[in-house]
Amino acid sequence: EDALKAICGRLPEHLHPYARILVCDWWKPEFHVKEGIEQLIRDVKAAGYGVYLLSNANTRQAEYCTRLPGWECFDGRVTSAELNILKPDERIYKHLLQKYDLKAEECFMIDDSPVNVYSALKCGFRGAVFHDDVARLRKQMAEAGIAAGS
Repeated sequence: EDALKAICGRLPEHLHPYARILVCDWWKPEFHVKEGIEQLIRDVKAAGYGVYLLSNANTRQAEYCTRLPGWECFDGRVTSAELNILKPDERIYKHLLQKYDLKAEECFMIDDSPVNVYSALKCGFRGAVFHDDVARLRKQMAEAGIAAGS
């Protein structure tokens, strides 16, 4: 709604309905799921680990996150929109820890952005950058002591 107001503030009034269609109604999240990631999530959960989503996402994520592969394995989620804080701001990692009573040294952050992983490491997490290679990620996790099947 904030984005829509900002856009409409720069458009003639007769275009406002079209802005709503483009911003609110037409946008549909697309998922580009990497092969093997759903099985990795399931393996991590089956091994007894907690699985949490920490995402730079808008407030509408709740509408579509249940379509994420392995969603039922997630124990919780924190989105940037609910806090108005984006990764790599360390406050978002600390919020995740506090909200779910987690210990940073027991957490393993996986993100496709090196700066986000680095920020998590500064907060005491372990972690790895995901380079679209699930086999490599599994190896990195195993090297960190996370036994999550294969």
